[in-house]
This record gives sequence, C-alpha cells and structure tokens, in this order.
Amino acid sequence: FGEDDLNLQDWIEWSQACTRAAEKFGITREQVLYVWENNEMPQAGSSLVVKSYVHPPPFKLIHQNLWRCPKHKDSVSPEAKLESNYNRKYKGSRMCDLNHAMFVECEASECSAGAGCRNQRLQRQIYPKCKVIFTQKKGFGLAACVGVKKGTLIQEYVGEIIDRTEWERRIKDYTDKTPVYFFSLVNDLFIDASSYGSLARFMNHSCSPNCCAQKWQVGSETRVGIFAAMDIAEGEEFTYDYMFESFGSLGHKCYCGSENCTGYMGNKGI
Repeated sequence: FGEDDLNLQDWIEWSQACTRAAEKFGITREQVLYVWENNEMPQAGSSLVVKSYVHPPPFKLIHQNLWRCPKHKDSVSPEAKLESNYNRKYKGSRMCDLNHAMFVECEASECSAGAGCRNQRLQRQIYPKCKVIFTQKKGFGLAACVGVKKGTLIQEYVGEIIDRTEWERRIKDYTDKTPVYFFSLVNDLFIDASSYGSLARFMNHSCSPNCCAQKWQVGSETRVGIFAAMDIAEGEEFTYDYMFESFGSLGHKCYCGSENCTGYMGNKGI
C-alpha cells in the first residue's frame, strides 16, 4: 500500500479474497490464512494459529497531531526562545545552521533565507515514497520504494496528543500482546497513534535500526521526526529503536532478528 491508497477498502478486498478462496477449495478461512502465512497445508486436526495482523484494526490517516488536552503555556523550549535572537544577529544559511544544530526548525515567516531554507522539513512534510508491507513475525512494516540518503526525513510521527492521566487510562487494559503506538513527547505528554496516525506508525523496532527518532521544536510545539540514520536501499524496511518504556512488568518481545537483538524492546519503566 502507498500513502495515497492506504485505506480500509484494501483490507476489505483482502478479506473477501480469503472468503472466496475458502469457498473454492472447500476449506475454512483460517486454513486459507494458515497456508498464506506458512506456505504449507496444516496437519489434520491441528490447532490453527493465524496472526492478528491479517485483519488490522482500522485507523485514520492524518498528517498533523490532534491535541486531546490543553497545550502547555510553557511548551516553548529555551532553544526556541533564543531563535529570535539568532534571527536578528545572523542572516540566511548561517541562521538555518544554528537552528538546525539545536533541533529547532526555522519558521517560514521569520527565516531570512526564504524559500532557500533547508531547515523546515517537518513543516513542509516532503517524504520519500514508501509502502506498507507484511512481515513474517512483526505484523505490518514500512519499506522504501526508492533509495534514501542518510539524514532524510522519512515520516513525522503524529497522532493524538494526550496527557499522563489519559495515557494511564488508555494503557490500563494493555497486555504484552497489545500493539503499542505511544511515543513519549515532553512535559508528561504522549503521542498515541493507535486510532489516528501517519505511516510512521507502521515502522517496526530494531536493535540494529537504520533510522532514528528525533524531537524537534517547531514554533511552540515539540514534534517527532523519523530520519534515516544511514543510506537505505529500495525495498529495505525502515526501522528505529523504540527505546521502549515498559508498562510495569509487561515486556514486549522483539522479533527484529538482528545479531545483537536483546529479545525485548527495552526495559525502561515509565
């Protein structure tokens, strides 16, 4: 799936195809899915286990964060407060470089470099073409449709911005099998891409990732970009280290398959 055609209709058609195959060959839908996942027929009388990602829960594709709580009055970082001083002192690319070094994006209305500014990537949302894929053990993933150079912005991680109280309410019934789309932001704020999100929500964790997540100050908001940490070839899956923060005693297993895989997605508690 690409960003333009990622919708429920694709999954509906896939489900209908499974039903037609089951009817044609006189087997159950579960047997069809088992054959698709394992490339072999199940043994008679065996208990069939098919992965839940075949029928993923629906979500709405969005391109900017949805605030579900009041914005903090003090959400502007000290670095962002200094930006206006740099604007007065420096001009053009020099100012852009200084802002970039502090993970602060230039504001279009303030930057003297104008259209030539190279430090407005999250605001301009120019991403390399990518596609959603199925993986053997990790469910959905996101892969490159073209070669990507190191430092390229792959996607912005967006979703619903919630406070800690709402975050605690939402995770109350989570288990170690529940897909997690939370991203710790700043000042007890979290991004939840479970129901609303960008294609970044499909990126899987890896203990040897080819991408990294960075928090950037854009105006008065902190935003998260996923950037290529190295050159990435066409067809390669995008991955980054979740720096996973476990929920209490829950531990989410890692299936990245890298040589230095720890077996779990981090062990830091919130």
